[in-house]
Amino acid sequence: DFTTSRFLIIALIALTCAVYSNTLLNGFTIDDEFVYADNHFTKHLRNIPRLFDSGYFQYSNEASYRPVCTLTYFFDIALWGAWSGGPHLTNLALCLLTEIALFCFFLVVTKDRLAAFLGAALFAIHPVHTEVINNISFREDLLVGLFLPVAWLCYKRSERDRPWLWVPLAWLAYFLALFSKEHAVVFPALVALLAWTESD
Repeated sequence: DFTTSRFLIIALIALTCAVYSNTLLNGFTIDDEFVYADNHFTKHLRNIPRLFDSGYFQYSNEASYRPVCTLTYFFDIALWGAWSGGPHLTNLALCLLTEIALFCFFLVVTKDRLAAFLGAALFAIHPVHTEVINNISFREDLLVGLFLPVAWLCYKRSERDRPWLWVPLAWLAYFLALFSKEHAVVFPALVALLAWTESD
């Protein structure tokens, strides 16, 4: 029921914070200074329209077109200023949202709350995510990991009611994922595969 799911989500949040809260003490590492800390482009909100400019690569210091990720840097700098812990806190929040979305995804697929919790918890504590959460410049992986399950959940909701609302939201989440990181292009094939497995 809802109370059980809420308890499991709270446990998931606590587990994640216990593992990754030390990220708030980090400074800027790897490409963080180049892409974020020393990037004058993202220090001024008036530059946001340039996300859709042909000079995006010159301004953003990015090698791929990922305007959604770059947009979050604008908001981070406006919100946190020079505090290096701020964008790390944003990464931690994105990680938590991703795990909640995955819990909901696993719950829909398995119809089992414990299995959904264990799947999301394994994702949360797996050491492969350390680099993504601890480095601001790897935020695109968090964003694509958040928006893709949200897109699928919206798609599944549209099958029950109000497709006029949920289908556009599913497409919106998909495009946010696609413009966070180009790997999201494979998502329609994954949806087709999931639909095929459900048809058996």
